[in-house]
Amino acid sequence: MLNNKYIQRSARTLNFLKDRTPGKVLITNANNGVPILDLYWLKRLMESPLEDYLNQKAVSQGSDFVLSQLRSKNNKTFDFDDDTVPTFEVFFSVGGTSAMMSGKSPIFVSDTGWYEPSLHDITKFKDLTFDPDNPWVRFDVMVAEDLINKWEGDFALMPAFHRSPLDAANGLRGDDLFLDMYDHEEDVIRLVEACADWSLSLENYLNETLCFPDGLRRGAWGLALPDKAVIVNGDPVDLISAEQQQKFDRFSCEKLFTSTGGGFFHHHALGIRQAGNVALTEGILIQNIYTDPGLASPAVSMIEDENLCERIIEASLKAPIHMNGDFYPIIDKLLPVLNQGRFILKHENIENLPLLLDKLEPLR
Repeated sequence: MLNNKYIQRSARTLNFLKDRTPGKVLITNANNGVPILDLYWLKRLMESPLEDYLNQKAVSQGSDFVLSQLRSKNNKTFDFDDDTVPTFEVFFSVGGTSAMMSGKSPIFVSDTGWYEPSLHDITKFKDLTFDPDNPWVRFDVMVAEDLINKWEGDFALMPAFHRSPLDAANGLRGDDLFLDMYDHEEDVIRLVEACADWSLSLENYLNETLCFPDGLRRGAWGLALPDKAVIVNGDPVDLISAEQQQKFDRFSCEKLFTSTGGGFFHHHALGIRQAGNVALTEGILIQNIYTDPGLASPAVSMIEDENLCERIIEASLKAPIHMNGDFYPIIDKLLPVLNQGRFILKHENIENLPLLLDKLEPLR
């Protein structure tokens, strides 16, 4: 039976994404999907190799654990009148994603996974082919399928977490990729496009293999998303110029986003200068700009820098800007900004969330 709040919040979010009217906000809380599915599996993969979990018993135990936490009386996801939709993203770190692409094993330490770059000759990109028998692809499908079978109308699911084509190329090639942008430009473009094609092959395979029941939405990071939407990690845009973003990143993300249900694009506040360029990506649904340790949050940066604020507002009118942080202490200064653009706030201080919701009521 579908949870009524799940239905209402999913509909509200999808309407928000379609409506380009300035001055509307969504707000989610930090309880969605706790404990996060990928953290559960990362801890296990630090203890034992994938082969120990590539069976239905282990997968089922993992699903049962995270679902019990999600459905426990102590989980307050639905206790507030916000827009949170509990979400699970099937993800085994960026290292795991690279392993899905290459067939080589990642290394798991400190609750994350690292992949040692294996594409030592950039011209060998033609060897990059999608393999449904890759054990990491099989594991991804098994975890997604088990969650689908245990769905009770109370969460949304993202069956895979992609690296953006440029980020995928960086994972396979390593930091030599940034030198290749100057020395082997055409090879970089071909490699990035091959990575986009690989992601599309994975999406096609997931759509053919997994059967979402009526009502089960795709979703990520507390938000319901349109059918067949994807989420990508796009961190490399923060390390390159605007011209390189257009040349090496935008075209490949457009290929992925316009061939699916649209894209949720994640990068960092370190590259907030790229927000306007990322917003031009055709097919983008949401641009997440994540707050980096030691750097001001995007919200604070906009309050303090009028020129930056204007650029971020303009970018938000093309695709909503998704930000995380504790917004209540700055909400009075932030309200004039929110009134002009389209923003999604992931609020991280649950104690003052009701106060924040009262402040934001005119924008909801």
